[in-house]
Formats: sequence, C-alpha cells, structure tokens
Amino acid sequence: MKTLFYNGNIVTMNNHIRCDAVLINDDKIISLGKYDELKQLIDSNTKLVDLNHNSMYPGFIDAHSHITGVAFSLAFPDLSKCNSIDEVISTMKNNLNEYLNIKDKKPMQFFVGENYNNNNFINQTQPTRKDLDKIAEDIPILIVNISGHVAVANTLALKRLNILDDIKDPIGGKYCRYDDKTLNGVLEERAWLDNVSKIDLTSSLQQQIELLKKAQNYYLSYGLTTAHDGRISPLELNLLREAINQKILKIDVNGYVDVMHYSTLFEDNKDLHNYVQHVKLAGLKIFIDGSPQERTAWMSKPYLLPKGTINVGQNHWTSQQIQPVMNDALNKCYTVIAHINGDAACSQFIDCTKEAIKTINKPINKWTGIHCQFMTKEQINDLALNKINLNLSFFVSHVYYWGDTHIANVGFEKAKNISPSQSALKNKLNFTFHEDSPVVAPDQILAIHCAVNRITKNNVYLGAQEAIDVYNALKAVTINGAIQYGEENLKGTIEEGKLANFTILDKDIENTNPGEIKNAKVIATWVNGECLYHK
Repeated sequence: MKTLFYNGNIVTMNNHIRCDAVLINDDKIISLGKYDELKQLIDSNTKLVDLNHNSMYPGFIDAHSHITGVAFSLAFPDLSKCNSIDEVISTMKNNLNEYLNIKDKKPMQFFVGENYNNNNFINQTQPTRKDLDKIAEDIPILIVNISGHVAVANTLALKRLNILDDIKDPIGGKYCRYDDKTLNGVLEERAWLDNVSKIDLTSSLQQQIELLKKAQNYYLSYGLTTAHDGRISPLELNLLREAINQKILKIDVNGYVDVMHYSTLFEDNKDLHNYVQHVKLAGLKIFIDGSPQERTAWMSKPYLLPKGTINVGQNHWTSQQIQPVMNDALNKCYTVIAHINGDAACSQFIDCTKEAIKTINKPINKWTGIHCQFMTKEQINDLALNKINLNLSFFVSHVYYWGDTHIANVGFEKAKNISPSQSALKNKLNFTFHEDSPVVAPDQILAIHCAVNRITKNNVYLGAQEAIDVYNALKAVTINGAIQYGEENLKGTIEEGKLANFTILDKDIENTNPGEIKNAKVIATWVNGECLYHK
C-alpha cells in the first residue's frame, strides 16, 4: 500500500537536501520531492498523511543502550528522583507491598530498586547494607546505581549471594568495607556485574515479555526506530528468543553478547547473526572499565576525590586476557564493541585493536568504542592517522547529567574535553550518540542539545572546543548510527529504496534557537511504513 507524506519540512539527512513530500510503498521509500509532482503517482487507495508543517527526519537510531535492561527496570521502584539515603529508604518501603504480594518467591528473587544516584546525595555518600536493613532485614534487598556499575546489597542479600566477609576482590571489581573490614554491602564493577545473573529479576517469562513490550513503546515515544542491547547474557537471550517466538518486536534490536559468554551464546546461536523477527546478535561486548561519575573508570591519572586517596579506577581485563578474543573475533569477521570511559581504558582498547589488525592482517569493520568519555585528542588523532576504522559512540548527555561531577572529580581542564565530538568530526571518524538506557531516558533530542550547547546542570559551559553544529549532531543519531551497524544502505537517510523509518518532530531543530533544542517533541514514529507511535 502506498502512503504519501506531505505539507511538512522533510529533512533527508542526505547532503542537506530537503523536500516537502515523500511517497512510500509498504515499507520502502519510492520517491521524494515536491507534493505537486508526487501526487501524480498516487491512486485512490493511497493513504495521505498531512505533516501539518512538522519536521520529518530519518528514524532515530539508538547506538547503545540495554533495551532488555529497560524492560527489567520497569518492574522495580525508580530511585532516580531520590536526593538522600533517607528518601531511598522511604521509596523502597512504599513499594514493598508489590514484592510481598508475589506468590511462591524464589530464594534469589530479591526486592530491587533501580537508578539511585548518590551524586545527588550530601557528600555523594553511598548507601550501605545497614541502610538497606532499615527497609527490611528478612527480605533480600538490592539497589542498583544509575551508572549500572555499582549496587548495594543488604545483609540477607549478601548471604544469599554467598558474599561473606572473607571474600577477596575480583580483578576489576571491589567488595567495599566498613573501617572494621566487614562488608558494607557496596559492590563495585565486577563484584556486582559477576553476580547480577544469579538474581531472579521477575516472576515469569511472560511478565518479562509484557515489560519488553512497554520498553519498545518507550523507545518509540523518543523517536527510536532501531534499538541496541549492549550486554547479553543467558537471561537477556532467553527473553529475546521468546520475543522472537511471540513476534512482539517491531523495531530492530542489535544485541551484543557479553564476552564472558562469547564461546557459548554468540557462537552457539549463529541463526541470530542475521535478523530474525527484528532480533540480531550483532557481535560481542567487552567491558574495559567502569563509570567516571562513580570514579571507577580507568584513568591515566588519579581522581581528585576523595582527597588524600590515590585512585585511577579499575580495568576489568588485562590486555593479555582480551587480545586473543579480539584476534579471534577479527579472524571470524565478528563485530566487537567495548565499554571504554577513562583515557587508560581507551588506550588499552585502541592498542589491542591495532594488535589484532596487525596479527590477523584484516581491517576492522563496525567495531565501536562505547562512551569514550575521556578519550583524548591525541588518541583520536592516532586513530585517524593510522586509518583505524573505529566507530566512536559518545554518551554526550554526560555533559548535562554529570558534567559538574566530572569537574569535581578530575578538574575543569580535563572535564571540558568529555565526549570529544568536534575532535572526531575534524578527524573524519564516524561517531554516534547514545543515552545508555536504562541509565537515562533514550532521548536523542537531549543528546543533540548537549552536543551543540554543552551546558551542565549547574549552567557551566563545558568545553566549547568540542561543541558541534546541529546538522552533524543529527547525523550522529541517524546516518552515522546506520553506518555503525553496517545498515547505511537501508537506514539513516530519507532516500529512494531505503526503509520507511521516520521520526517526526514539532520543531525544525536546525532553525531553532540552540538553547531550545531540548524542548522539541516527538510527534510520531514510523517504522517500516507503519505508524507505531503518535502523540
């Protein structure tokens, strides 16, 4: 069936071309140009869509998030608005009845709270197990930091996880302690990430499916037409397999298997190396380091806080551990993405990538550095000089959410260079933006706003030299995202032959006051020629 979109401002993202009408047939774009010309190509069965002078863009592409993680998080109390430990305790208590009403609870079915942000607390103090014991001592309780890299367990939860006072810290992680050396319940990096799969997050697979449906609608409400799942373990794969069985997904999901499960989940599920009912295992994910706002990202120089300590964060793997995996992936033409925040983490991944290219004698394809918060100009120049085709995906909204925290943690001179988009642009490297949901909402409009304005929550102008223009920021959430996934022949621009994926906004953000970009609203989201969201 044909559909004609007209009476709008259509931004094709193809060499600055704009038009006022687009004609599609089923899920493909067949023509674009002037309305008076395209209306000659329609018939009585053609559907007409009046854009009412709104602006149409290629469907926004999510370069990195955790859509199944968003689904799971919808089942738990949201702690992101809490401004103190007391508010965390109160919010958890207010939601306790939902947990108590679950029948036939399993021993590892914890009462979980999501997205507490200790950077909003006095002195950025972390809650401890004793704080969570105030909620309940006879229920295993866990709260997860907004970064996803830290969690806090109460006393019973620690026992259920078999985390006892004599436990040793894992490489790349830490079991934090009180002054008397007993566990305080704070689990950093691998101490948390290696334990998360032991926890029963929901009561049934069908409940997870219903949550995934809500997560998909959530993404659509932000104009996203392609999604990402950035750390797949057996739990996430089981849910995605069921989503395939029930045919519930309408947006494409590119999933990346956690390197811990590389030889099993990725290589044993080769049927998913291409899309099946919108699900694809696109490659493998390596965590190199942690979170800069929690001071666990791996830096070349110590953080300024807390004073009197020497802390450069944590690396999860040695180069000797990850090099064979990267070599094998390149040899088999598999895609690798790596979580790299600190400059030391960026160096390790770049060096290991170079070594893989040298050893296997192949160029990389679709490999991506995720976050790249403190990647330096020198590192970016090095990638360009050596023609290393590494995509860089910036969590540029860090400028707003945690820019002030980074200033306190590392100083203004270093903080002003986070998410170095202009440096990537000057060096002609492909770069994208993402929101790392469920860390924050998958709001690509805010990402564009932050890339252009670089204003923190406290109204500090953080790094004018790394600001970019609106058009290149739009590319980062459209065509550049398609390039990152190797799908530029199907997505990312409004052109004949490409998929009819569109994001319709109430503003032409290239011709909007830069400070007002964040106020643009998604009016509708079209995927494969179908309107899946309309405000």
